[in-house]
Amino acid sequence: MILAADLGSTNVKAALFAADGRGIGEASSALPYEAQTASRAELSPEAAAGCFFEVLSGVLASAGAAADDVRRICLTSQAQTFCVCDDKGKPVSPFIGWTDLRAEEEALELQKLL
Repeated sequence: MILAADLGSTNVKAALFAADGRGIGEASSALPYEAQTASRAELSPEAAAGCFFEVLSGVLASAGAAADDVRRICLTSQAQTFCVCDDKGKPVSPFIGWTDLRAEEEALELQKLL
């Protein structure tokens, strides 16, 4: 089986496919943003991970499959979204979404220099 998961801007989505390409399961869940305004987009890494694992469980259940049945994984994610991690890989900041505009002025200044 092939698992495809998209960590998108608004939802985490996943689909499971048989080896012949037939879709055999789907699941999705809205991302629980902590701050989402016209200029701010922040998401807790722990909440995003929880959402991701919830969707993975859901897609497997919808297909009557187990994790061991999956042979290939395809992941996609939203563009330019990041969080800062410590030297052990533990998040120390929220995810800052690509729609966050707080550094717009700084980005324009950098763009002028390039």
